Amino acid sequence: MTWGAKKRSEWADVVFDLIPDGPNDAPISRKDLATRTELTLDQVRYGIDYLRDNVPDLPLLSSPEGYIFSIEPDRNAAFKAMRAKLALTVMRRTWLGALRPYLTQAGLDNPAAKLAAKQFERAIEDLADILA
Repeated sequence: MTWGAKKRSEWADVVFDLIPDGPNDAPISRKDLATRTELTLDQVRYGIDYLRDNVPDLPLLSSPEGYIFSIEPDRNAAFKAMRAKLALTVMRRTWLGALRPYLTQAGLDNPAAKLAAKQFERAIEDLADILA
């Protein structure tokens, strides 16, 4: 484990216990987590990111109000649908704004570039169909 990953793991451990998990609990904001843990806002974010990356099945939901653990099926389904739509938006913008212009400028006469372009466009189309 690299130094950065070790620190992120430690920050994740610190914030984990403070994230509410009751059905009637309100989410806790990043600012409140930072205040209660004496971590910086970025350290809290890195800790949350570490949890998402390393424990993807954890029912950790986030919203503008903050973070909460929830096992409520409807709430989790809505959160996962929102995250999938966000992922599609990021993929589409990455393709249209960065990758496609780069590949076009570099020339799509390279078979690997043609294949990458075709696969990326197909992934975006397929995900959009699934989420429609």
